[in-house]
Amino acid sequence: MSDLTYNGINLTLTSDADYSNRLLPGGYVNYHEASAGEAYDFEMQATATDEAGNSYLVYWIYEGVKGDDDRPLDWYDYSSDEIDRIEVQ
Repeated sequence: MSDLTYNGINLTLTSDADYSNRLLPGGYVNYHEASAGEAYDFEMQATATDEAGNSYLVYWIYEGVKGDDDRPLDWYDYSSDEIDRIEVQ
């Protein structure tokens, strides 16, 4: 799996990223709020561990276009620079 660093924490992904299905807060456009052809935001998540064996959820936020989402999930950039946040599990 991939190695990432977020806020000085070295992480190793232990799962593939998948949709979190979370409704994003204000400032983002959720899928149900967009019309066909309009951009919307969505969140992806994956599990990870640090060097001490602590477990985390890693989150990324991306933009899609309603009705034009034929990109495979591995097309998105899951690098350290794109991480939105992490949560200790």
